[in-house]
Amino acid sequence: MKRRPPGSPAWSQSVEWREIGRRAITAWNRDQRPFLPKCSAKAKQTGERCKQTALPNGKCYVHGGRTPSGDEWHRMQLKGRGASLEAAERKLRTVKQRRKKRAAAAAERAASMTPEELADLERRRKAARPGTLGERGQRSRDRAAAKRFAELRDAERPPSAAVAALRDATALLRADVARKEAELKAAVLEAPGAAGAGDDEDWPDWLRPGTAKGLFE
Repeated sequence: MKRRPPGSPAWSQSVEWREIGRRAITAWNRDQRPFLPKCSAKAKQTGERCKQTALPNGKCYVHGGRTPSGDEWHRMQLKGRGASLEAAERKLRTVKQRRKKRAAAAAERAASMTPEELADLERRRKAARPGTLGERGQRSRDRAAAKRFAELRDAERPPSAAVAALRDATALLRADVARKEAELKAAVLEAPGAAGAGDDEDWPDWLRPGTAKGLFE
């Protein structure tokens, strides 16, 4: 049999009271819950929105609706509004015991990991750093900017009009240089006493075919 919490009246555990509570919850689920704002989280696989009721921050209790807000949300708050000093000390002892157990469990898991798993764990730990709202927002914007830069860098883009014009001009210049080299070679071969001048090795460097190609490479 479930014990009654200390200080609670006996009538709160009666059958009649539980029936009253059941009817009230049923009426609330029927008349009010369908019209309340829904959680803004979406499923990764289907893209459908969560059907749970949203809390003040726009998320349900599953998707971070109970996460504290403010610049100090990630720091332990020992003394809440109206809490006594004894309650704060009790909370501190509980938190220290919990952290000690978690540290021991983490050390045990790390001892059984491979070097690759430890490196991956450290990478994920650095990526999930807490911070103020401004710091987390800046890190998110930096990641989005880096992703966009990588997409633009790796994307295959057609050349601009200026680049295309420069390439066409370079091709025309190369064709003109090749034509003039051929004309010059023909003129040298037709000159008197040019027997055997067809060997490229016997030509001066400035007359060898292809000497001007390096200008456009």
